[in-house]
Amino acid sequence: MEISAKNLQSSNSPAGPRKRVLIVGGSTRAAAGSALRAGFQPICADLFADVDTQQAAKIVPVRSYPDSLPDDVADVVADGWFYTGALENRPDLIERLARPDAPYGQLWGTPACALRSIRDPFWVAEVLRRQNAPVLNVLPQSQVPPADGAWMLKPLASAGGRAVSVWDRQRQLRPVSEPVYFQRRVEGVHLSGLYEMAGDTLKFHGFTRQQVFHALSGATSPFLYSGSIGPLDAVTASHELNERLRQDLTGRVTILAQEIGLAGIFGVDFLLDPH
Repeated sequence: MEISAKNLQSSNSPAGPRKRVLIVGGSTRAAAGSALRAGFQPICADLFADVDTQQAAKIVPVRSYPDSLPDDVADVVADGWFYTGALENRPDLIERLARPDAPYGQLWGTPACALRSIRDPFWVAEVLRRQNAPVLNVLPQSQVPPADGAWMLKPLASAGGRAVSVWDRQRQLRPVSEPVYFQRRVEGVHLSGLYEMAGDTLKFHGFTRQQVFHALSGATSPFLYSGSIGPLDAVTASHELNERLRQDLTGRVTILAQEIGLAGIFGVDFLLDPH
């Protein structure tokens, strides 16, 4: 989805024109392309330093991703910075990067303190439940549900669908090698909503459809993210249902954003079921 220069200047970035932006993450190539089209000069530090990223951005060598990032970018001069590509799983690194005297400026996005909550599926479920919003049941690793295919097994720290699987008898036979949780399984269309928190105002920018067709993409799991298509003018055949979906999703996002202080641009992935 295209992001404008105006939108990249989130509420917690300093006022005025932006020229240089530092982007850190597992893969920064998409964010670098978007920043370049928005009129910024991206400076990127990631795991791959892809050839097309090098064509769009200045590359900062990374010695040992991700732990060396704070030291690798310590001398980068920019007007602001943001993270992408699975670094949401490392609020400790975001905290180290967000030092007040950093020459690359302020963080244009959600701070580490908010990440610790929004990446906790039990916290998210409890907040929504307190507001009487429908939420799928979640169980901790210690409360193993029946392996009947009615539950999903998900890592507490994942990105792009890595290690997500249906909890069935076949999966039960394999060892679990990292902290996980269980979530009630539903079927539906894989979608995402793009939002921007600017001050106290939550802006909805549109829907995209997520591609998880592993037979076409070559992904090794049916739950691995394989790209997005959008923006979507409509996600259902009904204008009334589209508007209701937007309002319902935005209502839930508003609850979460106000609870912990989400900032800048962020996505909300969800399944649209028949109901």
